[in-house]
Amino acid sequence: MRIRVAFLISGCALMLQFCATPMSPTGGEPDRSGPKLIESYPVNETVNFTEDEIRFSFEDYVDRNSFRTAFSIEPDMNIGYDVSWRRKTATIRLRNPLPDSSTVVFRLSTDLRDTRSNRITSALSLAISTGPEIDEGAITLKVKPFTPDIEIENVSVFLYREPVDFEAPARYVGFPDTAGTVEFKYLSQGTYRAFVINDINRNRRWESIREFAQPIYERQITLETDFPIDLQTVWYARRDTSKPELQGVGLLSSQRLRLRFNKPIRYRPSLTINISEQSTGDTIRAGFLFNDPQDENVSYFHADRPLSESDSFKVDLGALRDRSGNRVLPNNQYFEGSDVADTLFVQYDAHLTDKGVRNTEPLIMAYTGAISEGLILDSLKFYANRGLAIDRVRVESSYNLLYVYPTTQWQPSETYELSIWDPMNNRHRGVPLTFLRDADFGDISVTIMDSTFADQSMHLLLYNDRKQLIESTSFQNEMTLKSIVSGNYHLVVFNDPSENGIWNSGQVQPYRAPEAIYVNPRFPVRAGMTAEVEVVFPN
Repeated sequence: MRIRVAFLISGCALMLQFCATPMSPTGGEPDRSGPKLIESYPVNETVNFTEDEIRFSFEDYVDRNSFRTAFSIEPDMNIGYDVSWRRKTATIRLRNPLPDSSTVVFRLSTDLRDTRSNRITSALSLAISTGPEIDEGAITLKVKPFTPDIEIENVSVFLYREPVDFEAPARYVGFPDTAGTVEFKYLSQGTYRAFVINDINRNRRWESIREFAQPIYERQITLETDFPIDLQTVWYARRDTSKPELQGVGLLSSQRLRLRFNKPIRYRPSLTINISEQSTGDTIRAGFLFNDPQDENVSYFHADRPLSESDSFKVDLGALRDRSGNRVLPNNQYFEGSDVADTLFVQYDAHLTDKGVRNTEPLIMAYTGAISEGLILDSLKFYANRGLAIDRVRVESSYNLLYVYPTTQWQPSETYELSIWDPMNNRHRGVPLTFLRDADFGDISVTIMDSTFADQSMHLLLYNDRKQLIESTSFQNEMTLKSIVSGNYHLVVFNDPSENGIWNSGQVQPYRAPEAIYVNPRFPVRAGMTAEVEVVFPN
């Protein structure tokens, strides 16, 4: 019998050995640093260059399509070229001769990645001169998001030399690195114009009808020496203005809807939509459950009552917005109901008030489905000072949200514990609780120190670490925000002569500078203290 058991164990071990999922060997985190350049031909800053070929050799294998996207020749001189590969080395053969006595930069942008899709963190440049000297002029600037919900992944900076022709390709193109820095090197002396652009086609041309362009504070940049010019930070303000669109509706059961959009929908607790029943015209409400973690373009809702298979329905999406605040486009398509019973298992998902509550604010827990089972509500356990005290709280539910209110108010001096039922695991689970006291809050005092803006309308925006706007207010000269939970915030103050709460980011052509603005992406608020901000706008 022992021999037989031993044989079975050995057989199972052998099967596991052959069936196990292949995994990378241990020994630390995988390399995510992107391609590393180990050699170039010619070497950087070669002068009197007369050849028609350059080479880049990398330590790792490079995604060759990304190389073609990332490679450029600057300044733009309409020089044709062909790219060939030998293992990890790219050879660029020029079809046209380079101009005499000129500095030329062969550049690889941060689009370059290796075969594991790891991008380089900053651009690579190989500069040569067809004359005896290399131009040494340089211009540096930073591009950062005006508010934390703005993306700058597809942003570039166009640099033109005077006289400027905005119909022509940009002479130089720069891309922000991971810190937002854009650097133009090896420039000749002269006068330049620059602006930030969402170059959709990556064709180096500003298509003003469809591409957002934002000026920098300097109308012109004059390079008179080889000393680098460091420009002000550009607070990039292009928001995603495309409206989300419903692409399809599916029913997982008679009450659970699966809605697919072309972009993610912004979540907020207690979000609901209305459903119109075609036969009766009745309105049925449905509550938002969650966005699919595997595909954020998919959102799930739970209807108040079954959507019968014998009828058709239409959703009113007026309450839905994407993460940039754009309202979903109207949809008039009807879909068929379903009589399939909802057998999907409900499980605990998240604690939405994990940052803390105070006074009479409720604790809010989210589940993956509508809380219709009495077990979840009836099995809740609440302890005060280690004693069972269910009478100290009031429990309510709405769709997939469980609310736990104090019957009077929370007392931070007491010790509370909450244990809720998790149907998926068939057990209770403790929920970490944080209760805030007055001493956990701080104030923010803002004073406009620039006399140029005395008595002018200003606007303040404050975002928390979840990129949520928690304060938007207008003021003049000075103001104080009270009772802000301690932490780091994204603080914005800008001149708002239109008094509409919208920052004017300027105009490229004809040139109009951006309105004055102050941004601190990590503004600290400390408990029990007043954080003072003395705003002096850049010139």
